[in-house]
Amino acid sequence: MTQRQNTFSSSDQNGVSEQPHHSSVNSDCHSLEVSQSHNIAPQELVVESLPNHLIVIHTTPQPVQVMERADSLQVKELAKPGDVNLLSAGSMSSCRWDKAISFISLNVSPTLIEQVSMQTNGSSGAIELIHTFHARDAKILQISQWLLDERHNSGAGRKLYIDPLSL
Repeated sequence: MTQRQNTFSSSDQNGVSEQPHHSSVNSDCHSLEVSQSHNIAPQELVVESLPNHLIVIHTTPQPVQVMERADSLQVKELAKPGDVNLLSAGSMSSCRWDKAISFISLNVSPTLIEQVSMQTNGSSGAIELIHTFHARDAKILQISQWLLDERHNSGAGRKLYIDPLSL
């Protein structure tokens, strides 16, 4: 991972640095990681090759101008609360912003996607995730909230939300 500026950290009004909160859920080689980051300082983040599929949900209360890129797809738009970005594993990704932002990110292993595809379609070879920026998807928003709730409740919701994915 190459970063053009600092790592994901920020300072509040009192100068206290805030690191993103992470939660991982693993089942054998199938994994899903959810993290929530608040008030991340302006910077440019570049990842040469994403190790997992990445879903980013913008949560900054006010719109923030962002320049985002995934391979050859590039957009410069206002990121609004609830906007969803989807980036596939192996792709180059970059994002630049000039005001503090907040977001939820879901890192999903390609193996988990294949497992879910096998369970639902009976085949794992036909999955292609298409880079998407600033989509609106109520189901992804709800799932991300459930996963964050699960993390905050010390894994109490694992049986309900995560385990069914890895059967």
